[in-house]
Amino acid sequence: MRGALACIAMFALGGIVLAGLFLAPRNRAPAAPDVAARVPPGVKLRVALWDTNGADSQLGIEALRALAPDYLLLNGVQLDEALAVAQGLGMERSFHPRAFQRIDSGPDSAEGRGVCMLSKRSLYEQRAVAGADRVAFGVWAIAVVDESKFGLAVLRVPDDSQRWVSVLAELWSKEGSPPVVIAAKGGGALEDKRSGLVLSDAVAGSESKRLPGGYSLFVSPQWFVVDRGVGSGAEGANVRWMDLGAASSRR
Repeated sequence: MRGALACIAMFALGGIVLAGLFLAPRNRAPAAPDVAARVPPGVKLRVALWDTNGADSQLGIEALRALAPDYLLLNGVQLDEALAVAQGLGMERSFHPRAFQRIDSGPDSAEGRGVCMLSKRSLYEQRAVAGADRVAFGVWAIAVVDESKFGLAVLRVPDDSQRWVSVLAELWSKEGSPPVVIAAKGGGALEDKRSGLVLSDAVAGSESKRLPGGYSLFVSPQWFVVDRGVGSGAEGANVRWMDLGAASSRR
């Protein structure tokens, strides 16, 4: 009995320490290494999207643990849920206050829901994605793998408009137009002609259809979707995943 109580106490202490690290004031996100190659890395990467919206965190963690994603994009998540997922999947290292962005519009504002990005690998330059009104509706980060740099974003928009494309395109251009992976609402091919950003729906035409809220995973042309699917288990229906490789490797 004493041993069990000790284990519970240690787990609770770990959660408190993680929460403290997350909430501690750190104004600057870590800068990405100076890498010239803005191309997908030469290794296969798994990206998963979980649309939580009040789901059971533990069931979600179990579904995600079975997938073992390299990068996890969380949509409709509360801060305490994001903390639990990070700890449950061993992704604490990628935590930074800027990686969680609360959505201060619509019903999400009252419930404290937002978006978050986690990874087994390091993430850099996490920042809010916001329109001209400066109201955040997503989070952006840079990933570096094997001297290759690419961008990741999770966007949560209140309606079916695709206004996020032009906002993201401006940010993407400032970053040097790297390969990108985006979780957002919409479907089909998307393009911002001014910047040249082109995105394709990575789950279109597959068994893993878009999530009930209309959210999907998008990739730029530099990526090749090796495989994709739906999560398993009780919470798997709200999980989408894909394995990505460099499009150049198919030639």
